[in-house]
Amino acid sequence: MPRIVVLYAILPLTAAFQAPVLYSRAVTSRTTVTACRELPSSGTKLDEFLTLLGRCYAGAGVAHAVDFATANALPAAAGLVPYTALPPAGQAMGVLWCLLGMVQPLATSRSSQETLAIAYGVYEIILTLAASTLTSDPEGTLGRLGAAAGLQAVVYFCYVELRRQSVEITEVDEQRSSAGKRRAPELRMLASKPPTKGSKAGARPAGKKVSKPTAEPRSVQQQLEDQFGEGAVKSFVILTGVLCYPLMAYGIAIKQSGMH
Repeated sequence: MPRIVVLYAILPLTAAFQAPVLYSRAVTSRTTVTACRELPSSGTKLDEFLTLLGRCYAGAGVAHAVDFATANALPAAAGLVPYTALPPAGQAMGVLWCLLGMVQPLATSRSSQETLAIAYGVYEIILTLAASTLTSDPEGTLGRLGAAAGLQAVVYFCYVELRRQSVEITEVDEQRSSAGKRRAPELRMLASKPPTKGSKAGARPAGKKVSKPTAEPRSVQQQLEDQFGEGAVKSFVILTGVLCYPLMAYGIAIKQSGMH
């Protein structure tokens, strides 16, 4: 198998590695929750994930458009002719791919963000299958298809896990709110009672221990930022995304040098 095929199969996995790092808060808890529970309309971890995912897809759409107009690294890595030499149907599919990424941030509701994210992931797999009919490297089709499907699997895992966490947080907030409402009348009654003779205000009953508040588990992202500084995770993700194209150009150069 040519080295460019191996490199092309590895590159999407580099992008796939970004998802667990960006959304590493998905591993902070493992409590089972009801999957069909309704979430707040906005402001959850799931909404943050969908917003960030849309921005990443938009950046990818812009990068693909620039690549089609300049270096044609993606078509070459897939064993295709340059974009301008593709048949009209192939050029139209490339334009649709770029546009489908660029419109992701335009979604304002959770349902529209989910719909566009699913459409983008499915279309990438369809595009990979369509490219297999024109590629000069049919042996690499399976690797490229596996990489595309693997990336969508990582995104889906993050979605499911963050939705579960959002449900848990909603349940905890509701429990705290209801507990606070129940305790309010009791506190008012205690405040209205005068202290008994011989007792000091604010003194706790003898033998009663004060429970220490338990610290909430910190996410992997928070631990990494504590170790390397705030913003380190985001900088790492941006760096790995930027390095994809130079690595692809290097793989293409190796392939071309092997042909001479």
